[in-house]
Amino acid sequence: MTVRRRSPAEIARRIGELRQVIREHDYRYYVLDRPTISDARYDRLFGELVVLERAHPELVTTESPTQRVAGTPSAAFAAARHAAPMLSLDATTSEDEVRQFADSIARTLGRAPEWVLEPKYDGLSVELVYEAGRLAVAATRGDGERGEDVTANARTIRTLPLVLRGSPVARLAVRGEVIMRRSAFRELNATLAKEGQPPFANPRNAAAGSLRQLDPSITAARPLEIVIYDVLAVEGADWTSASQAIGALRELGLPTSSLHRRAAALEAIRDYHADLSERRDELDLEIDGIVVKPAISYAAASAMPRHASSRAASHAHARPSCIVGLSRSAFPESAGALRGCSPRRSRHSTGLRPRASASWPRSSDRRPPVRFIGSCAIARTAACWR
Repeated sequence: MTVRRRSPAEIARRIGELRQVIREHDYRYYVLDRPTISDARYDRLFGELVVLERAHPELVTTESPTQRVAGTPSAAFAAARHAAPMLSLDATTSEDEVRQFADSIARTLGRAPEWVLEPKYDGLSVELVYEAGRLAVAATRGDGERGEDVTANARTIRTLPLVLRGSPVARLAVRGEVIMRRSAFRELNATLAKEGQPPFANPRNAAAGSLRQLDPSITAARPLEIVIYDVLAVEGADWTSASQAIGALRELGLPTSSLHRRAAALEAIRDYHADLSERRDELDLEIDGIVVKPAISYAAASAMPRHASSRAASHAHARPSCIVGLSRSAFPESAGALRGCSPRRSRHSTGLRPRASASWPRSSDRRPPVRFIGSCAIARTAACWR
């Protein structure tokens, strides 16, 4: 029996189909946590794409799922300027300060807002910039204004899409955390020990050290994941609030935390904190705080003055927010630091994890600098509970 040879047009079409199908299954696996095919079937699709691209290298593109590891080792990382400041956050362990933060927001708005709650991850903070739906730049936080360009390494992280789904915005800059699960950290250290190499001190150092390798192939071999939690800049979208933006990011295929919640009162924040504390040993990712943000529009956030509190800090991003660390002094009845989520396979959604820190304004009469890019206002106001 003779097998009909496919025409160049048919081969190109099949390659395009395979790329689209693989991206969709990555989305279902990493973001939705609802895979619809077996790993064996996924591997067959991926293998077919590899074979076709090797036979037709002229059809290979940088956005192909097979091209996550590309390039040669670099002598040093280039500098990359951020689309918007990536500022560090101070921490507090006082429940009174959290109440002051909530009261100051309510006074400014003239009402008590709903709150958006999410874990705070303790990994390596990065900025990701997508141009016309394609990953263009990945950079570490650095000094907040400029970081190291780690695009080649970030591309190797399986949970990070190289191409966004659907109808992507013209330009999108988001902030995320590169993380490593505790189980993966232990396995990595065991491997390093067998190879006679020094182990990493903790999962955060392992994640940071793995991403900042000059050879992308080393990063590709490390079990890194990423979770996206903030929009730094956007052009071509009309997202009006953080809640809407996070939902949109998920639809675009970007992995976000599955532990975010909405709360109507401070008591619900306490319950959320207590719940995560109780589940700490069940979680596979180390977390050490929860982020509390008012569920208000970007316009309202950008128009707000810094909260009038005697306790203050100057670092923040996106909207007024409070980051609550899981410490005994904050919630005596729910002590401990949060950690993350249960172990999963290597092709998996990123999971959760809070770290305590946040910020309060330095003075009561200064207004936060606000930067508008598209419909997104970056207001440097935040508070934190530890």
